[in-house]
Amino acid sequence: MKITFPPRSKLYSPKIDAALCVADEYRRTLFFGSRGGGKTTQVLISECFRSFLYPEYFCVCVRKVYDTLKESLFSKLVTWIEKFKLEKFFKITKSPLFIQNKISGGKFVFKGCDRPEKLKGLDDPNVVVYEEANELDEVDFNTITTTVRKDKNLTHFN
Repeated sequence: MKITFPPRSKLYSPKIDAALCVADEYRRTLFFGSRGGGKTTQVLISECFRSFLYPEYFCVCVRKVYDTLKESLFSKLVTWIEKFKLEKFFKITKSPLFIQNKISGGKFVFKGCDRPEKLKGLDDPNVVVYEEANELDEVDFNTITTTVRKDKNLTHFN
């Protein structure tokens, strides 16, 4: 099966593309700028495509409050899966919020820091995407960081 993706120049702004290209070399990437600049969307597009490449792909998408995830990270990712007509390659559930790549088995889970007991049971994600990272406090960050134990994990702060 062959899946063709659009060229990078059509997906990412030059600055975000440059950061995503070196993201594997560095453990953490920080994206900042004005509201509506496309930071989260571009990171999610990148991670959507990466989910096809790695059979053990496991991405945790995090916000301060769980109830805001459905209308933010989850809906953005589903929108882009639909825009690229990739729905047949993903299993998408709304309760709980969960997306799985049917080809690779890679998965996306969505967690809020207001439910720390749900964060502690994560089984070694290799990617973490924080949205509105500025809303998180030190306790939130430490809870998630100690959950992510893989040596080569990737963390995006938006």
